[in-house]
Amino acid sequence: MLNQTTEKPKNSNYLLKSLIGLVIAVLFWILPPFGQLTVAGMKLLGLFIMVIYFCVINELAWPSVLAVVGMSFLIMDIYPETALNPLYRAVELSWGYNIIIFVVASLFITFALSEVGFMNRLANWFLRRKIARKDPWAFTYMLLFIALFIGLWFDPTASLLFSLGFTKAIFEKLDMKKGENYPAMVVTGIAFSICIAFGMTPISHPLPILGLGVYQKITGTPINFVTYMALGIPVGIICFIGMLLIIRFIVKPDMTKLNNADLGSLVSDKAEPMSLREVLTVTVSLAVFACWLLDGFLKVFIPASPLTAFFSQITTLTPAIVGVVLLSAIRVNGQPLMPFEKGMRGGVAWSMIVLLAALFMLGNGLAEATTGFNATIIGVMGPFINGGTSKYLIMLVIMMVIVLLTNIFNNIPVVMMMLNVCIPLAPALNLNSLSVALLIIISGQMAFAVPSAFPAITIIYSDDWAKPKMIFRCGVAVMLWCLLIMAVIGYPMAKVMFG
Repeated sequence: MLNQTTEKPKNSNYLLKSLIGLVIAVLFWILPPFGQLTVAGMKLLGLFIMVIYFCVINELAWPSVLAVVGMSFLIMDIYPETALNPLYRAVELSWGYNIIIFVVASLFITFALSEVGFMNRLANWFLRRKIARKDPWAFTYMLLFIALFIGLWFDPTASLLFSLGFTKAIFEKLDMKKGENYPAMVVTGIAFSICIAFGMTPISHPLPILGLGVYQKITGTPINFVTYMALGIPVGIICFIGMLLIIRFIVKPDMTKLNNADLGSLVSDKAEPMSLREVLTVTVSLAVFACWLLDGFLKVFIPASPLTAFFSQITTLTPAIVGVVLLSAIRVNGQPLMPFEKGMRGGVAWSMIVLLAALFMLGNGLAEATTGFNATIIGVMGPFINGGTSKYLIMLVIMMVIVLLTNIFNNIPVVMMMLNVCIPLAPALNLNSLSVALLIIISGQMAFAVPSAFPAITIIYSDDWAKPKMIFRCGVAVMLWCLLIMAVIGYPMAKVMFG
């Protein structure tokens, strides 16, 4: 009897929340479009908002699948040149992106490292550091700084999955549970740290590299990586410090378990020797990581070499796939380093993969000219840009629009669009083209609030250790902080450095 009375309210609450999400989508399908949105653009926006709503209430899978089906009814209006069956095209637009396979492969590799004990070994190493034992906040800051540092040099998705892997091993050693505020805050902070790091350097980060290429194409003048990092690193560090302050003084997680934990008793002073299985698994994984890192550094130091061209051609996806193949094929005592079926079942969060695929489809669809969404945004910006407004306010509006849009779209088309619109306008607005370009590229990473903001944010929304409502609230706060820093420090700094 008790079970019946407790289950009924839960089911009613679930049904009500689900109904609200579906009503959101239906309203956008029946209401007339606003601004310069087309009818198809209005409907697509409704699907997008529906998926975001369901993410916030922690319902990921079936709304994402429903969005793909809904997209199939809009394909011919948004992509009129398509020759495929509309549903097939919708599936291609969602599951056909290389980032989907890359995330699956990265999850597989990270799971293999965890299964052989390497993540636990890293956790033990971290807990043996004196700074980790100093006090709970030093411990927390060190975790987040490690994520930031890794994110400076590696692909953001790989950096996130690797950072989460050894961090969760630490949670387990501290007897922390899913649903507690402290681990939820840490995994959220890790994702935010990696997003900030993505804007600090162009190394292994495709968006800054693409942005610098667009600037060179428009102006005929290249921007070297040192120039980019001269602005990106100090701005990013200040954004990171602000994020730490928000976590400490606004989120205020319960630190009781850390205060009471004897970190020294959790690990031995000497690491256990590695088994052959662990050595081989780590060797394969590090080779994959080295390829990811080498790609970024080659583009910095020898951009015109054949080796650089080779790594650009294979992208980060090929080493990840080869890593999965090797982990599945190499055997020790008759058993694969990581059986393929086990890695796919235990390592891959399929609800998150379905969500990521749907958000790529929806975000890229909204960026198409046939939806009218970009034209609507530019129309809103027009009065500020063309109305004799101060240069400072113009830059603030541009950065606000970018931060808003990168919470909705894939940030690559957003930054590409804004660069192509704003760089040619810069001289007429008496703005320095280089300053405008760098601020646009860096602003394109400062989106944290909703799952569509960034693959790292999509992943963290679906993580069992995270809390979607906490991510949203903290994401809005950190996003506003970063926007403030870009306006108050980033723009003046760029003006002093570049004019």
